[in-house]
Amino acid sequence: MTAVSAEPGVNASAVPAAPPRRSRSGFGAAVFAFLIVMAVATLPSPLYGLYRVRDNLSALTITVVFAIFAASTIAVLRLDSAIVARIGRRGAMLSAVATMMVAVGVLAAWKDLPGLGLSVPVIGAGVALDLGASAPNTVLGFAILVGLGVVVSGWALLGRRQVRP
Repeated sequence: MTAVSAEPGVNASAVPAAPPRRSRSGFGAAVFAFLIVMAVATLPSPLYGLYRVRDNLSALTITVVFAIFAASTIAVLRLDSAIVARIGRRGAMLSAVATMMVAVGVLAAWKDLPGLGLSVPVIGAGVALDLGASAPNTVLGFAILVGLGVVVSGWALLGRRQVRP
């Protein structure tokens, strides 16, 4: 699309139209949602060692928990394009944040292995929804790294202060 020039003698088709203005608040909200989802996704990781000592869990049990997380993430990622096509990116991101809040509630209410086993697939589904809803972007990629790196360190520091999970 081109703009019409008011100056005589200037070819109107040579003047490009200004790009449409886009709101930056949506991008900030997407980064914030990504940080929340990644923070919650890393929440149980430092707790696994505490659960292992408290409940005398084997390394195989912890491996199975990680496998459940991976399987649920992959399963939802396979359906993600259909979900995003139906409810849109904003709806998928809001669903991801809501899913993570449910997972945190389950972890807070049920502090035993079944609670962990129930919350981990919910966390995997939330991560997949959020990943599928976001457009590839360098800043969102940085938000993933911040969420996974810095936040898990914060959870680990908090976990060191607690005697029990």
